[in-house]
Amino acid sequence: MSESLHHAAFASKMADGRVACLLCPHNCILADQQYGICRVRCNINGEMMTASYGTIAAVHVDPVEKKPLADFMPGTETFSIGTLGCNLDCDWCQNDSLSRCDYRTQYRNMKAYSPQEIVRAARNNGCPSISYTYNEPAVFAEFVIDTAKLAHEQGLKNILVSNGFINLKAAEELFINIDAANFDVKAFTEEVYRQRIHGALSPVLECIRYFYSTGKHLELTMLIVPGVNDDPEEIRNFALWVKNELSPEVIVHFTAFHPAGRTLNVPRTRPDTLFAIRSCAEECGLKNIRLGNI
Repeated sequence: MSESLHHAAFASKMADGRVACLLCPHNCILADQQYGICRVRCNINGEMMTASYGTIAAVHVDPVEKKPLADFMPGTETFSIGTLGCNLDCDWCQNDSLSRCDYRTQYRNMKAYSPQEIVRAARNNGCPSISYTYNEPAVFAEFVIDTAKLAHEQGLKNILVSNGFINLKAAEELFINIDAANFDVKAFTEEVYRQRIHGALSPVLECIRYFYSTGKHLELTMLIVPGVNDDPEEIRNFALWVKNELSPEVIVHFTAFHPAGRTLNVPRTRPDTLFAIRSCAEECGLKNIRLGNI
């Protein structure tokens, strides 16, 4: 067993020694020594464990606008951390060097940092916030929860950059000390989520609705992949959902794709495609559109 394994929350023991993970809608049921889809959470002798508690694989001081957040503490820098693993498997993952890595191989027995060390590093770097980003923060939920609580106690804000594929009960706890979030809506059809992302859209929308209901700062991002989610009808449906279910004032980022993951043969998103998408979303009533990666 890796020395960095940590007891995990959001799990239920079964009579036969298996453990059910309740963190995300995959609801993995794991036999002894088996890892979940995320490559992070595992059953060790009938106990749910996580390999990502404090095992930081990426850390950087970023402009908050890079998250992207256009209207939350603008002009400041945020102490950004990420681990490994993800509960989705997007064909076009822009960060697969982290999301598809495995603690059981090249990162085995890496050092685990404490929440205190992360908060201290943020303060030492003059950052007024900590961002949980790069890979999917839900897969290191326990560390996010503990670090965010301590950060609040020391006057720092917390930012979540997430795919939103989280069970609502887990999300309620995860979001307690989060001040702002950007949720990445990968597409706006169940078919694409099922075939190209290996998840589902409806739980993502439910999670976003819940976060919006808390009154915290919310922004959304859709990475535009040519031939996948750039159809005008899909964009209209997404924009109308944001307008009607959330607010026309919610900031929505449409960003350009670059070839990555299993889509190296797909061309970059053309700037004129993004301009047309912005016009479409504005015609549907959205008032705060941002374009990125142009």
